[in-house]
Parts: sequence; C-alpha cells; structure tokens
Amino acid sequence: MKLLYCDRLRNFGDAMNPWLWERLLPGRFDADAASLFIGVGTLLSDQLPARPTKWVVGAGCGYGDAPRVDDRWRIVCVRGPLTARRLGIDASLALTDPAVLVPELWRARPRSRSGVLFMPHHMNARQADWRAIAGAAGLGYVCPEDDTQSVIRQINGAQLLVTEALHGAIVADALRVPWIAVNSSRHVLQFKWEDWCASVGLPYAPVALPALFDSRGGDLIGQHVRRAIKRTCASVGLWCHRWSPIRPVRSAPAEFARAQQILAALAAGDRATLSSDATLSEVTERWLARIERLRRDLPVQRQPARWRPAPPVVAPARH
Repeated sequence: MKLLYCDRLRNFGDAMNPWLWERLLPGRFDADAASLFIGVGTLLSDQLPARPTKWVVGAGCGYGDAPRVDDRWRIVCVRGPLTARRLGIDASLALTDPAVLVPELWRARPRSRSGVLFMPHHMNARQADWRAIAGAAGLGYVCPEDDTQSVIRQINGAQLLVTEALHGAIVADALRVPWIAVNSSRHVLQFKWEDWCASVGLPYAPVALPALFDSRGGDLIGQHVRRAIKRTCASVGLWCHRWSPIRPVRSAPAEFARAQQILAALAAGDRATLSSDATLSEVTERWLARIERLRRDLPVQRQPARWRPAPPVVAPARH
C-alpha cells in the first residue's frame, strides 16, 4: 500500500503524512501503488488515478472537481461535512482532520507557553519576507516549510498562533494553543478551512491581511517573463480565468506597514479561538477507534522502523 500525499513542495500539512502514519500504522506502507492510502491533505479530486483501491482516511475535497466514488473506494472517514456532501457519502463519515491525533504522538508539554507566532501559507511565504514583517510586529515566525517536528515543537510552546496555514490551526487546536486565522491571498482555500472548522463546531472568520509581493528575493527573470506574458494575453483578450492576477514587482510600503500593524494588533489575542474540550475529546476518541480498526484491517507489509516520542519542550524554538 502506497502512502499518497503531495510531496512536490515542502509544506507542513503534506509533509506531516509520513511522520504521522508511520507512527499510527507502522509497517503498513510500501511502494505498491495498486492500493493507495489517502490521509492528510486536500487530495480528493477527479485527478486521482481510477484503477487503484483507495483508502480514504481523513482527506478532504477542495481542489478540482469531486471524484466519482465507486467500489474501489474504501472511505473510513473524511475531513469534514463539506467533503462528505461533495462526495455524496453519508454524513457520519465526516470526522475531522487526522492531524487532531498529533497530541497522541507528541506527549511532551512545555512547563509554560510564551510568545505569539505567525505562520503564513507556504505559497505566500515565498512571495514576501513575512519573517521580517512578523518580527517588526513583535511576533515570532513559523516557516511552513520547516521540518514537521520543528513546526510542532514551535506551535506547542507558543501562547498564540496567528496562521494562514490550515494545519497550523489544526495542530494548535489539538495541542490547546489558541489560534487566529488570517488570509492574505487566493492561495488560501476557503472551502477546506470551512470544512475543517465545521467538523469541530467553529466558524471560519479570517482576518484579512494585504497580499504582499517582493520579487527581490525570488526568481526575478521568471516573474518578469510571466508578467509580460499575462499583460500581452490580457491586451488581446486571451486571459485565462484560472491565472492569478498580474502582481506588482513589489508591494507599496504602505501595504507592508499595514500588514505589520494588523499582526501587532492580533498579538493581543482578542480574536483567538479554540474548539471546545468536549468536542476535541469526542472527535479524538472516534479517530482512535478508527485507527484501531485499521490496525486490524491493514496487513503489516514490512518491519516498521523504531521511533521514540519527542523530548519535552520548555520553550518555543526561535528562528
């Protein structure tokens, strides 16, 4: 059985898959793509290969058209009620994201929590120096492309997380770290946020941040070429609705200042939220029951690697 996840770009939510599943279901995965295990991520679309058997264990819809579910699908549970509705499956199969199980594997708790952290969407992290912007606002920075355990360790030691990254919020919520959702661009998919929030009884009400661009730190030639092509196509009426807008070389200084002001104001924590303890306990227990069933149903393919729980954390790592 092959563990299927997006590994083209380094991103906390996607990269969590091998870390999480090798611990929850050790020895079940190999390179045999005749059977696919689809866990953490917005992976359920019509782009999935038709032939293999597909075990869906917590994944969600959001990108592309919904797949047609047939007898090659084994749906254990999905991310939330919006995904269940889009797939046309029973609402009882809507549970919550598998990342809710992080505390079951990360038993270490800091003696105290301190500091406010900001975590951008992994695509937006490449468009501007959000580390510097967050730092100027008095917030620490969590890079969504960092190692899985490093990100968990930082979130676990924080007093508050301000996040564009969905799995930043999910892990923070599971670890009982208050969080605030923000949104600065079209890269942040509203559907998947609403799907997960509905699964834990919360509204999705993000605070708007300006979309920032600073080409000085990126692929200058490539960005200039893409802008030129888009401008030419737009001028002759050949614009594609799927393209992102033509973005500036660098956002105006006032936009950087506004982003800094918003983050500084959010650090007070007035907009922070958490799911209820009762809800978290209930969905965690339901998840653990499904994991126990999967341990019986999925054969061990190989000798699992040994692993140890993470060491205790006293304070959040700083970057």
